[in-house]
Amino acid sequence: MRREPIYARLCHLLGTGLGLRGQADAALFADKQTDWENLFRLSREQAVAGIVWDGLLTLPKELQPEKALFYRWMGYVLEIERANKHLNTVLRKMDSFFANDFKLPYVVLKGQGIAALYPRPEHRSCGDVDLYAGAKGAKELDRLFPEKGFRRKTLSTKHSNYYLDGIEVENHYMAALFFWPGNALKMRELVDSWFPRGIVSRTMHPAEEGEPLHIPVAPSWFEALFAVIHFSSHLRLEGVGLRQLCDWYMLAHQPGLDRERYSQGLHFLGLSVLNAALERLSASLLEERKVRLSRAEREVERAIWEGGNFGHHADDAHDHTFASAGGFLKVMGRLFLHDVRRSCRFFRFAPMECLLTPLFRVAGYVRRKGGVR
Repeated sequence: MRREPIYARLCHLLGTGLGLRGQADAALFADKQTDWENLFRLSREQAVAGIVWDGLLTLPKELQPEKALFYRWMGYVLEIERANKHLNTVLRKMDSFFANDFKLPYVVLKGQGIAALYPRPEHRSCGDVDLYAGAKGAKELDRLFPEKGFRRKTLSTKHSNYYLDGIEVENHYMAALFFWPGNALKMRELVDSWFPRGIVSRTMHPAEEGEPLHIPVAPSWFEALFAVIHFSSHLRLEGVGLRQLCDWYMLAHQPGLDRERYSQGLHFLGLSVLNAALERLSASLLEERKVRLSRAEREVERAIWEGGNFGHHADDAHDHTFASAGGFLKVMGRLFLHDVRRSCRFFRFAPMECLLTPLFRVAGYVRRKGGVR
């Protein structure tokens, strides 16, 4: 797939920031025709501005953005650092609750567990905290959280949402939601094979925080598998961006990954085709290798550039939300048609899930409007 120069330069700096090459290739920027303002905008839309910044700093100063934009970008990265520092503080507080008060095993899904694998964890754009403490543990946490100052926000089939010190915390009743019953049962079997006996601790060394942060995570093979599941779900429902691809890449290429268990899990859940697509896309976008992408793989890349992080910048970004404007039937019809289009578009990567996604999502909207959870 032929990419515009701005995309190629963004991917080059992103790969450099991920540590895939020692420094950026100055020859790629020697023409001094880089549209840095647009590149900054794209990096924000893709939620990779901090990582691209790390790549940018390896360029000779004369090839870097002009001073005003350089300092604006620096300010944006400092905000990412502050957000990560606050999130880490909340994670330390929560871990203390689990160790001293809750007495429950748990893992952090995605989030800072992945950030710890990045060369500069504090430059990965962060968000909420996803916790999994098992089905019984999740119900117990719904009782215990309010006692420790967690403020409840919403409740859904998949998880309950709370806020602690301004950070959203998702208490997962299930590790991942599948619409196809066979996949849901398989997922439960995979989780039961390691939780809680297989929980491992990953250490992050955040810059300027002094003490390391110890994060309980799932075994490496399940983390990488979960990243594929997460990518698949958001690809079907609203969209994905470069941050989701980078997260998968860091997990699927981490040292010590049990590749045999990972491959077995992919085959078990029917995700081998999508995983192969992610391998080829990351080889093309991040590693800059010459790879001939299939039509379906080019469609995934197109979705990445169209929508950005979780599809938030797509033209139809509001069509997949339950809160989009309009009456009951109008919103339901818009949601159904949106899901049908995306399911047809990415059918090859998760056939059974794509078949059921429009129906289950509309049913979820009807339940929500009716006050049923």
